[in-house]
Amino acid sequence: MKIVCGIISIIVCTFIGYRMSTKYSEKRKFYNSFSSFNKRLLYEVSFTKLSLVKILKNYGTENDDFICVLKEKYLFNKESSPIKYKYLTDDENSYFSQYIENIGLGDSVSQSLYLTGVGKYLDNQLNAAIENEKKYKSLYIKLGFLSGLIVFVILL
Repeated sequence: MKIVCGIISIIVCTFIGYRMSTKYSEKRKFYNSFSSFNKRLLYEVSFTKLSLVKILKNYGTENDDFICVLKEKYLFNKESSPIKYKYLTDDENSYFSQYIENIGLGDSVSQSLYLTGVGKYLDNQLNAAIENEKKYKSLYIKLGFLSGLIVFVILL
């Protein structure tokens, strides 16, 4: 009976470690989507001059957090509450909110300059998110497994 409880504790602790590590994957996915949309928007503003609504209609069926917020605001005209993602810091959440408010305003030259500056910021954030995911995701899983082993040994 103790062995079964110990094995269950290993499984549960490993799963808890995995769930805690998902914030790094979610952050990487968010910044990847954010960066790719910003690059596409920069291209569209600079060359094709399509409106933001047309760009979002043709953007595809991706259902990540970033695209959903943009589509709600610009396609469905829903005013959302302040955006707070758990896997982003307060500064990152406010930057994202400011980005949503600032895109589509002004002429193509000022938008191009703004989107270029945002692109540099996003490249840094995406690289940092990728590095953090590489470092901490496996660490959380291993720590969960090791804490499960400790419980297993205590139960014996």
